[in-house]
Amino acid sequence: MKFCLCVLGVLFVLEGIPWFLSPQAFKRMLLQVLPLPENMLRIMGFVLMVTGLATVYFAVNYNWKF
Repeated sequence: MKFCLCVLGVLFVLEGIPWFLSPQAFKRMLLQVLPLPENMLRIMGFVLMVTGLATVYFAVNYNWKF
């Protein structure tokens, strides 16, 4: 549970960075997203979820040496 809360905290930090650093640019980006069809947003969300799951899978299951 501690690990999950840490991950959630990091997620909040990463999500808050654009709002804090450049709220005007973030608002412009949101305005560009509004006209997109819902199906396109759904596909983008799915791709992001799969990418995130793949990243977690490889990070947990493979011993990376840097």
